Amino acid sequence: MELRVEESEDLLMPPLKEYTYICGDIVSETKCNGSLLFRDPDYVTLNMSDMIMSMSLQGALRSKLRGRKLDRWLSYVSKYRIEVNQKEFASVLKLSSVITLYVDGIDIDGISGDFAMKEIRVVGTGYNVDRIVDALVELTPRLITVQLRQGVWFMVTGYTSMFIDTAVKKKLFQFINISRMVCKKIISKEKTRICYLD
Repeated sequence: MELRVEESEDLLMPPLKEYTYICGDIVSETKCNGSLLFRDPDYVTLNMSDMIMSMSLQGALRSKLRGRKLDRWLSYVSKYRIEVNQKEFASVLKLSSVITLYVDGIDIDGISGDFAMKEIRVVGTGYNVDRIVDALVELTPRLITVQLRQGVWFMVTGYTSMFIDTAVKKKLFQFINISRMVCKKIISKEKTRICYLD
């Protein structure tokens, strides 16, 4: 099944490679005559111990980063109102999840701006995948991807858009309804789309 772009931000979640092409109505890593989307990523990953030691996002960033990268991320937090809310903080503790914050520079056909996104990932073993998916749905991400490997391990990842530059959003709107990715099964729960990958 094809997961289609319904909102501008859908094209950017999950994170794309550095160079991505829009070929007809599909997103591809293979060069074609379509639009080129360039992604300049900047990210930081925080785990349970980072969050517990600091009890705040700014504190976690200060303990994890140094120098210009710390200055840059503190600026992002202020400028784009990046936060880890109480529900997300509780999920990190309860599910032993990892939070990755992205602030990517996006350029598509000469239009450029920033896109900020939050990724919450849970990796585990066993068969409690549905419980993990339900727990992430409570955080209202835009997209959840689920990967299962022979019933041995799973990876469940939720993606939430936090900010998109107005010019980039307007440009990406022209790609509404193209195919973003292929899923084995797609389920919608409230505003969250759940994609089960092969």
